[in-house]
Amino acid sequence: QQVELVLTAHPTEVNRRTNLDKQRRVQNILTQADNYRAVGRTTPFMEHELNESLEREISSIWQSDEVAREKPTPQDEAARGTLVVETVLWKAVPSFLRKLNATMEAHLGKGFPLDRAPIKFASWMGGDRDGNSFVTPNVTREVCLMNRMKAAKLFHDDLVRLKGELSITNCSEEIRSIAGEGVREPYRAVLD
Repeated sequence: QQVELVLTAHPTEVNRRTNLDKQRRVQNILTQADNYRAVGRTTPFMEHELNESLEREISSIWQSDEVAREKPTPQDEAARGTLVVETVLWKAVPSFLRKLNATMEAHLGKGFPLDRAPIKFASWMGGDRDGNSFVTPNVTREVCLMNRMKAAKLFHDDLVRLKGELSITNCSEEIRSIAGEGVREPYRAVLD
């Protein structure tokens, strides 16, 4: 079975990306504070810094315009629509798939097949011509290119992060044959 998630962009979505970013930072500050408290690692200085950060973010939200005042173009709508991919789905989907795999291993004795994709994504953003006369074939091409560039950037950023983590010197013979003999950090060499 497969679930298809269709991303849409609606002009009724008036939350500004700026404010969504600020709200996400507030969430991160609160999560960080909870984590420090849970392990008993807070100090007066840490609490002061977290409180200052929280006050800055909340003050900034209060003093910002909450509503986008200009009618967005189809390209703007698509850019806002992909925000859910980069801020939520990019991490949530792999996490869900790892949990699904672990559950299958625990209860069925075998993991999820690597050649299966239980979640499929589609998008109407920049391509839905039913009610928006501003969506033209050129707009659709532009939005598709924009989405491809966003996907490439997300993959690139993940590879940069992964390369930073792979300072490992030991590897399998297969990786060694790709990286070459005498390479100190073979995984990094393969990613170069």
